[in-house]
Amino acid sequence: MYFEPYASRILRIHDCSVWYEAEPEAPFDREDLALSLSLMQLFVVPVTARLLMEPCRAMDFELPLAREKHIPILPLMMEEGLDSLFSDRFGDFQYMDPFDRDPTRRPFEEVLSSYIRTVLVGDALADRIRSAFDAYIFLSYRKKDRRKAQELMRLIHKDPMARDIAIWYDEFLTPGEDFNEAIGQMLARSDLFALVVTPSLVNEPNYVMDIEYPEALRLGKPVFPVEMEETDRAALEENYASIPACVPGMEGEAFLEALKERLKGLALSAREDSPAHTYLIGLAYLDGIDVEIDRDRAAGLITGAAKAGIPEAMLQLANMYAAGKGVPVDHEQEIRWRKAYIGTLRASYEEDGGREKAFLLMHGLLGLGDLQMGLAGFRDPEGARETFEELRDLAEEWAGKGSASAREHLLESFERLGSLALDEGDMAGAEAFFEKELDLCTEMDRETGTERKRRYYAARMRMRGSKAASEGDLKRAELYFDKALLASEELAWQKADPKELRNLASQYELLGFLALGQGGPAAAETLYKKGLALLEDLAGDPEIRKDLPLRYERLADMALKRDDPAAARSLYEKSLAIREEMPAETGTSQARRDLSRIRRKLGVLALDRKDFSLARSHLVMSLVIARDLAGVTGAERDCLDQVRTLRRLARLALEEKDLTAARAWYEQAMAVSEDLAGRDPSAAAVRNLADLSLSYGIFLYNRCREKAKARTLFERVRDLGKGNGDQRLAALHARAEEILAKHF
Repeated sequence: MYFEPYASRILRIHDCSVWYEAEPEAPFDREDLALSLSLMQLFVVPVTARLLMEPCRAMDFELPLAREKHIPILPLMMEEGLDSLFSDRFGDFQYMDPFDRDPTRRPFEEVLSSYIRTVLVGDALADRIRSAFDAYIFLSYRKKDRRKAQELMRLIHKDPMARDIAIWYDEFLTPGEDFNEAIGQMLARSDLFALVVTPSLVNEPNYVMDIEYPEALRLGKPVFPVEMEETDRAALEENYASIPACVPGMEGEAFLEALKERLKGLALSAREDSPAHTYLIGLAYLDGIDVEIDRDRAAGLITGAAKAGIPEAMLQLANMYAAGKGVPVDHEQEIRWRKAYIGTLRASYEEDGGREKAFLLMHGLLGLGDLQMGLAGFRDPEGARETFEELRDLAEEWAGKGSASAREHLLESFERLGSLALDEGDMAGAEAFFEKELDLCTEMDRETGTERKRRYYAARMRMRGSKAASEGDLKRAELYFDKALLASEELAWQKADPKELRNLASQYELLGFLALGQGGPAAAETLYKKGLALLEDLAGDPEIRKDLPLRYERLADMALKRDDPAAARSLYEKSLAIREEMPAETGTSQARRDLSRIRRKLGVLALDRKDFSLARSHLVMSLVIARDLAGVTGAERDCLDQVRTLRRLARLALEEKDLTAARAWYEQAMAVSEDLAGRDPSAAAVRNLADLSLSYGIFLYNRCREKAKARTLFERVRDLGKGNGDQRLAALHARAEEILAKHF
């Protein structure tokens, strides 16, 4: 299902062939498939759970072959939550995420386009490569002799004298191209007609016999028949008029001597073997452009040209090491050759001083700096700083001359230098760079009459802050969020834009989350209230009104922590009222889950103030929702929610001194917990079962005087916690041991 959309995307970017198997799990000839796959320039892999978890030919055969042959692999992440599995199967490979909504990242289409253009050869470069060949050999063979044709190509190019000779055969036909017309054109252009001789040439009528060989004779092309398998000479002469004596393809020296004799008349090595020329020939062997693919030879030729100072070769070599094209992935080598390439750009700019050369140098510096920052698994922070400082200085110079591109690069340099300062714990330095970035964003927006740059800046800072918070780096997260807040407040109040006000409310909440993490509940509550006030002002918008229930609930939780149940109850009731007035929303699993949770919390508050009737009403409704949901999803969290409500109902029954009802609620909770732990013995399920067993055991021992059953439950808790590294289970185990020792 991913073939059509992604083949179409690639074809919009690049004129190429996209090859795939319609029935990839059908029986196949490994040798023949390997030959086909080794001709590919790129493997595109849609990554799904099925790909990573189920046996399949892609993972077992195709991708190992690509790695072995040093063919670039482009994984496209099609499903969420697979990072760990992906790392297990793909190692250090980087994937592209078509669904990534991070506003700080380049759009997927732009990243894909850049990558495709890096690993595939464009038409203009392909024309330059073809013009570098000394001569063309037309290779004629039966389709069933495809492997023999490949062997003969390698034999011909084994002679250094023939290195720069192109060998055309019909693997190079473009889909949709007229077969007869293309072959006729290449025959006319070719200097030699090489014929793969095997018994299949004479045992039945075929295209070589009927079309290609007669056309070669008509055009007067020299014929070079190479016997790759012993073939009946009489049958050859009968079907191929005037065919010369065959050269034995498997006898190395004899073949090479015959080849040299045939090549004497061709204009070989007529041009100087310059580094620029060897670079183009290297590209031909790298991508199989009118020669067989020989990645080792290609890497040698391109490296030689790079060492000789050809900038194109340096950049190509860096891209090869980045993508694993023709060479293993090696980011140290990639950086080495990017630095060398930038050195040539720097020298060219110093000599020329023009805008175009300045832009090329800025673009190159940004790419190198990102690589040094660790975007590809390699990290050189000191090198990155030097690179971004050079970028900043150059961009400032050209921004002063009115270059819009330079200002964009200047923004990027400020952001990268700020992040590097943060890495070193230099908060003041980071703030200074981020403030410069915001000032420049503001200036650019004022000139254009938009808020685009500041919106981007705020989004970038929010994303960076969220990432830092998820990694537990709260100081870094706070700085990012503070900077995002600065931009968001200005944007929100400048035009009273509801979208920006909503973003601002989220920003207050994020800062509140950080305050909680750093032990500041009062500051957190103040920030949450500021965000809530903004949303309440905008509550006429149905989309924004949906945000209110969760905000009320979080503030209610904070009120409970500071022992203000009346405030908590009021906020929970507001949350419930809005949830129940949105019927379109209440049908989803998450909405029902939220309703059950709010009802349970309100039930507990009613129970605390001895309003048993209201407590029962809320708790029973919570149970009905949780039970229905658990029956539909069977999910652990829904089963645990059901148990939580059942335990509150047991508490209610105890408060009302109804031991029979309390025991019934406990029994229902035990049944759900035992079933869950039996189906999925996760840490949460086992902890829940142990905790409930302890509580139920204490109830039976103290209230019902059922010591035998209580003892069985305490022993279960002891056994569940024995030798378990989970701290909560260990505490339950210790409590059970204490009870057993004291009372049994």
